[in-house]
Amino acid sequence: MHRPSSAPGAVRRPRVRATALGDRLSASVIAPPKVTTTFTGAIYATAGGVGLLIPIFPQEPAVQTAPIQVLAVGALLVGLAVLRWGRVLPPWSTHVLVLGGTAAISAAVALAGASPTGIALSGFFVFVALDCGLFFTPVAGSVHMVVAGAACIGGSLAHSPEAVGAAVITTTTATFVAAGTRWLVRVAAAANVDVLTGLPNRRHLDEALQVAVERADRTRSPLSVALVDLDHFKAVNDTAGHAEGDRLLRAVTAAWTPLLGPGHLLARQGGDEFVLVMPGLRLDEAVAASERLRLAMPEGSTCSVGVAEHRHGEGPWHLMRHADAALYRVKRSGRDGTASGSAPTSGTD
Repeated sequence: MHRPSSAPGAVRRPRVRATALGDRLSASVIAPPKVTTTFTGAIYATAGGVGLLIPIFPQEPAVQTAPIQVLAVGALLVGLAVLRWGRVLPPWSTHVLVLGGTAAISAAVALAGASPTGIALSGFFVFVALDCGLFFTPVAGSVHMVVAGAACIGGSLAHSPEAVGAAVITTTTATFVAAGTRWLVRVAAAANVDVLTGLPNRRHLDEALQVAVERADRTRSPLSVALVDLDHFKAVNDTAGHAEGDRLLRAVTAAWTPLLGPGHLLARQGGDEFVLVMPGLRLDEAVAASERLRLAMPEGSTCSVGVAEHRHGEGPWHLMRHADAALYRVKRSGRDGTASGSAPTSGTD
């Protein structure tokens, strides 16, 4: 199997070292940047807007209204900026935004002191909990919640022992919100995930393909799909057992996932069939991308691939039908190949 050669190590090592921390932080963010920044930007803007309302209500003398207003304006401006340009930020920037939010809330609570306003502002830590539950891995989210809890309780201790009880209640509530949100997200995601491979399932595929077709028609951009069938998979189950068949499905998923292009979706349609959705690729490009998957099959196993490009005005069903017709041509010609509108590509290397 041909594998692309790497650039000389002396050239690449400094860049790898420089980005290692960013890569690890990005890996702990489990949602696309557009989603995380939109939600987090909305939280900043909401908190800033609410903070601007404080002077409307009577306040105790200890409440430093003016500095709190400065924080509120800053939060509002950051929120609007993130909503406008956040989609271009790297995934790890979500950590910076959450830590910044924790710092801003802590500062606002400190400026309000042990007053009803200070206790109310500490409730903003629930916003941090929502981000942790929705967008971070359990370890990363837990670290953020520990930092937020320490800031909440520590700030209360600095002002008045009487406020510690309220801080503990706020921290406990925020922690429960983070854990509950994470659990609900997992339950919701399970409905769209294939349990064996961890890939999107048929339900998710149907929804994503409908969206991709509508976007391709609206923007007049190309869209291609590949229907992939593992060759002789039934024989694997019959002779080696279903456990070996499951192992092969997981091995295939592990081999293919790193080869996906940006914005591409690999889903398990069912049994031994997979679907690769490739927005932005024309037919020849999609065939090349599909060949990379076929050539990455685990040793001793092969697959057949049918590729089709969306024809504007047709629906998802038509696109899948064209891919299925191409796949059938590969199977008739002996399997272990890729076909589109032209003759199948031979499986021999």
